[in-house]
Amino acid sequence: MQSSDMTRPDLLRDDLIRQVRRMRKDEGLAVARTFYAELFSRCPDLAKYFAGLDVESLAAKLWNVLRLVAAGDQSGVDLRAAATRVARRHEIRGVAPSHYALFTSVLVDVLAHCQRTLPPEVARGIWSKELEPITAMIMARHV
Repeated sequence: MQSSDMTRPDLLRDDLIRQVRRMRKDEGLAVARTFYAELFSRCPDLAKYFAGLDVESLAAKLWNVLRLVAAGDQSGVDLRAAATRVARRHEIRGVAPSHYALFTSVLVDVLAHCQRTLPPEVARGIWSKELEPITAMIMARHV
């Protein structure tokens, strides 16, 4: 498909993905730290599931996931296998499937506010479309 055939939503999505690809590691980690601060602010009970874990380590893992999402099919990572590992780790810590909607909502909000080119509500819609299938994969593997 030629770039002239792309629809406007495709162009907007590509712009957001490009922003993540271009982020320096320190910028990506700052976004991830903001996410965890906001997540624990909105749901203080979730903080207990992550007690004793290094926030910097959590931020680095989230940043790596965002980079994989930005890489798309080029990442070579089996997202289903990765979703299974995440679900098992979360289940061991006591995270319930009901928490995943909040997780995705907070991440979408944080990503929408950190981007530089689109109104936040447009960015929110695009990031929701990108992240909800991954959330669904994780939830499906949560036993």
